Amino acid sequence: MSAYSAGQIDKRAAAPPKEQERKRTTNYPWDAERDAFVYEQARLGASAGKISKMLGQRWPNDIPPSRNAVVGKLSRAKGDRPPVRDKGGRPKPKSSYFKIDHSGSTAPTPVNSEALPPSNVVRLDVQTKEAARKLGPLAKSDGNPLSITDIRHGLCHYPIGDPKLPGFAYCGRAAFVKPCRRVGEDGVTPYCEDHRLLVYDPKEDQRRDNELKRIKQSLNRY
Repeated sequence: MSAYSAGQIDKRAAAPPKEQERKRTTNYPWDAERDAFVYEQARLGASAGKISKMLGQRWPNDIPPSRNAVVGKLSRAKGDRPPVRDKGGRPKPKSSYFKIDHSGSTAPTPVNSEALPPSNVVRLDVQTKEAARKLGPLAKSDGNPLSITDIRHGLCHYPIGDPKLPGFAYCGRAAFVKPCRRVGEDGVTPYCEDHRLLVYDPKEDQRRDNELKRIKQSLNRY
């Protein structure tokens, strides 16, 4: 069943065809003047996409380069590349060209770098990150943790210790199952409910809710 009504289909059929954009057949003709123009605009803080449009306006007879082409031009420049300036006019280091600022994001929690003795605790009574970091691998009936050959789907794959040193093991507890999952997926995560605190993405619930909304909206169309 089509998602468009009869009136929408008629309008789309009657609409004039869009003018086809010019297709590039050769590479952009870079020269010393255009290189200097790109470096100057980058020094002033212009983005790669804006520089691409400005090149098309200044040299209209040539198809302007893509944003990626401008980024490549700046990346291939050597020590004579001018510094980029921020909005306040302060120069940025050369490594900051079109670099994403992660200053406001939270650094990921590192895995346990030290081996821990096997534990008989199946699940923490009080779930905190500090307690999860001290939680050793689940002990088998013989008191040893699960080996690499024993770990399988449905068990926690959280690494404990250094793989290059003795004592390394995986958690081995029952993996956490998502309450909401897509059709055809079992919803089993790679980590248990305790170690999931150390690798959990706070935006996961928001993405799950958005996924539910999209599913409900698609079902309401039929």
